[in-house]
Amino acid sequence: MEKKFLVLTVAVFAVSAHAQNRAQYEVEEWKSSQNEITNFDIGKYTTPNIVRNQLEMILNFRSDNTRDDESYPERDSRKETSEISGNLTSSFYHYVNTRKTISNLMGVLSLSGNKNAQNNKQTFVNSSPTTIDNESKLSQRNSLQLFWTNQWYFSKLFFIDYGLTNTSIQYLYNQDKTKKQSEEVSQENKYLGFNISPQAGVGYGRIENVRDARQAVYITQALSKKNVLTRQLSNDELFELSQKISTVKNKRFLDSRLRLIEEITTVDSFFVNNNLLTDNGAPYFTTLYDMWQYGDLFPRQSGYNISIVARPHFSTLSTKGDF
Repeated sequence: MEKKFLVLTVAVFAVSAHAQNRAQYEVEEWKSSQNEITNFDIGKYTTPNIVRNQLEMILNFRSDNTRDDESYPERDSRKETSEISGNLTSSFYHYVNTRKTISNLMGVLSLSGNKNAQNNKQTFVNSSPTTIDNESKLSQRNSLQLFWTNQWYFSKLFFIDYGLTNTSIQYLYNQDKTKKQSEEVSQENKYLGFNISPQAGVGYGRIENVRDARQAVYITQALSKKNVLTRQLSNDELFELSQKISTVKNKRFLDSRLRLIEEITTVDSFFVNNNLLTDNGAPYFTTLYDMWQYGDLFPRQSGYNISIVARPHFSTLSTKGDF
């Protein structure tokens, strides 16, 4: 018993020591390489003139049909049910960043519909007439949302702020139909809502997007830890690399594979043309791919601005039917 307890204690200490060493290794792996890039201030980075567009579409469709037949001595029964539903959501994003303008435009279009139908038919053996009951429900929900902000700089730091916020159009439609023999009941409800909030004002200052500069630092530090650089990059070279990253991200392809090839090729050419590589083998390319895909997952901004903005709000609602 004492021998088993001793073996178990040694095993626990061994696992604990291994976990601590592993955690320490991971911390060291992500620490800066001797803080060699502390002189590069990403807060002073300026984004080149860029225009970026992004379109996302999501489509869902579902259909379900069932039929149940039952037979009794006095009657036959048949029940049919069907359901069709679909949803289409499209999001468009347009971003402009120049020395004169910082603009964000986002539109979201959503179209969805659902239809349920049920049919019950009973056929009697005796002289009773056949009964047929029908019930159907139709619903639609459509909406368009728009968000637009624009800062136009008429001097280096003074700007005019204008745009649209909380602007949307929404349309809802519901229809219920029920038919039992000669009796038919139909009900419709319609809803149309409109909201708009324009804004206008003036401001001072500028908030710069420094996400690409931070990624350039991550890439350089990671490659330095792999000992594949001939020397440390100067501040001017880091600035140039950051601007190349911003520029190549401005060229987006529908095919993500082609996009990745173009972006990695551009960054690789920078290191090759400046004779910065001691080895362009597997450690170099795997590190470059890793930092490119996961080195800019979070937005990073630098600067400040102060603005005075007026933002009136107008809304209208129209309904028709039995609510």
